[in-house]
Amino acid sequence: MENQILTFNILLFFSLVVSFSIYKSAYIKGKLTCNNYILNSYLYILLSLLIVSSGVILLEKWNKNLLNNRTRGTFWILLFFSLGTLMATMFTDSRNTLLKHSFWFVLMMFFSVIVFPIYLLTKKTNTLQSTLGTLFIMVASLTAIAFYNPDLISLSWGPVLLICLIGGIVLSIINMLLSSKKTFIKNHTILSYLFIVLFSVFILYYTKKLQVNAKKCVIPDYINESLGIFLDIMNLFVRIGGLGARH
Repeated sequence: MENQILTFNILLFFSLVVSFSIYKSAYIKGKLTCNNYILNSYLYILLSLLIVSSGVILLEKWNKNLLNNRTRGTFWILLFFSLGTLMATMFTDSRNTLLKHSFWFVLMMFFSVIVFPIYLLTKKTNTLQSTLGTLFIMVASLTAIAFYNPDLISLSWGPVLLICLIGGIVLSIINMLLSSKKTFIKNHTILSYLFIVLFSVFILYYTKKLQVNAKKCVIPDYINESLGIFLDIMNLFVRIGGLGARH
């Protein structure tokens, strides 16, 4: 209990520091600026991760079994509201600061709930540190590649990646609804590896897109800019954590 409180306070402290940094860097006299475009986008990614982590720690403190054994119905309801909040966040004008950040904060809370079972699973199987370490190395390496040699990456990959993502989601739903338990586990493992590759390529793509958008910025939308990479990181955590816990 004391460790959870200490961890939450540390996360809260860093969240406040990053929030202040965003305010000083992304706003001039209360208005968004294109200055430090890439830095501001990554500060929002960092703040998103800190908020989600804080939410997970609170869930663990309140009730470990709150969502660990949730039903498929709960999963679909959670998915529906998460997608709705994601759409509301993305389509709200960045200049409507309060509403945009309110939707974004609620979205982060939904993600805390979504990743909470994987967090508990990795803690139970003593794979949390290895999962986070693998995730950090992958994201850092992919980001370094994208900045070191951006010419290797093309924005024309976007439609192909989207089709692959939709295909993967459809296959996952079919596997969830129609497969036996033994077949489900086997197919789920294969799909997890494929999703890890897909989301890794997505990180390369969104990093290149971030670089391009920074050069042609007129009215920045740092929340939307950060969401692509943040979602990829969350998905990688879920897939890597799930695989690590099963081995």
